[in-house]
Amino acid sequence: MAKEAVRVSPIPQFSDWVAGKRGIGDLLANRGQLPDLYAGVENKDFTIIRVNGELRRYCRVPEADIFYQIGQKRYKVRETGYEIKPERLGDVEGVLEEVESGNMNCVTFSRSRDNSNSISERSKLTGESREVATVRMVHEELFRTVLEKIGKDKFPHIKELIRVNLDYGESYVSKKGPDEKGNSFKGLPVVYFMQPATITFTPEMHVPIRIVEGVPQNLYELEEERYINVFVWDEVDSSTQ
Repeated sequence: MAKEAVRVSPIPQFSDWVAGKRGIGDLLANRGQLPDLYAGVENKDFTIIRVNGELRRYCRVPEADIFYQIGQKRYKVRETGYEIKPERLGDVEGVLEEVESGNMNCVTFSRSRDNSNSISERSKLTGESREVATVRMVHEELFRTVLEKIGKDKFPHIKELIRVNLDYGESYVSKKGPDEKGNSFKGLPVVYFMQPATITFTPEMHVPIRIVEGVPQNLYELEEERYINVFVWDEVDSSTQ
């Protein structure tokens, strides 16, 4: 199993932090990202460590493959992100309703996942356990928005249901080079401690997933009052794990 070796120390003031990370400003392709990089460290989204003379960004990333099994048919979540058009930012609830109805005229495509996993989310380096971070990720991404709409009290045990049904895979390390696609801070290498998991929902589970004519319906996440993530269920081979 890949071992995590991330150390988190008290964060000094911005100018002292930059001075302590000698050369970090020259590494970044866009020096204007320095305040954002510092904010990420300060918020414990990631940390910066010098290894063998090279500065690297380190992140912890739970990821999950999300399935739904109904009879002999198996479905897997695929996430696509959209950004709400500027002129509609004052009516995010209306936009969400339109997207849920299939009208995408109020949003623009922003991203799709560049790997095969259903969802992933960088977790904070606060000592949060892998289990807690993974349960939170699945709950927040798939169900937070719909539960805010229909009422959390209708599914009071959903986090526990997620927890007992998660299966965890072997942790591993993934790296991106300074200029590699997907590296948010070009010029600075990044190391991800990946923590994979799998969960399969079924009709017997009390979760807010609608089934229409035997097919699970899309889920939606409203993020930062600006983005909408759509979780589509693609049919896959019944043996897919």
